[in-house]
Amino acid sequence: MAIRERVSHQIAHGKWDDMMEVEKGWLAIEQEIGGFPTKRASQPISGRDGMSVYIWERDWDSLTQMEAAYQSYQKFTGNASDLLEKTKACMTDRRADIYRTIE
Repeated sequence: MAIRERVSHQIAHGKWDDMMEVEKGWLAIEQEIGGFPTKRASQPISGRDGMSVYIWERDWDSLTQMEAAYQSYQKFTGNASDLLEKTKACMTDRRADIYRTIE
């Protein structure tokens, strides 16, 4: 069963550029760890949430694949806690959704 992960970050006023820099750090970690599908990033130009929302999505082959990739963060020898704090400082809200892909 194909799975789509979608995460929406409500970005604090004036923190968009900071969030984009932080995201580069997460991408580098995920590349180093391996096993993460490429993220598709977007920003609404219209909609219920306004333009201060950073959205990323990625497709997984299964929940098992997704869980295994995220568990690899626990084995990561680098320090992601600083990056996590920087991420939190850029956001006012975060929502994560997991969808089953219908074909």
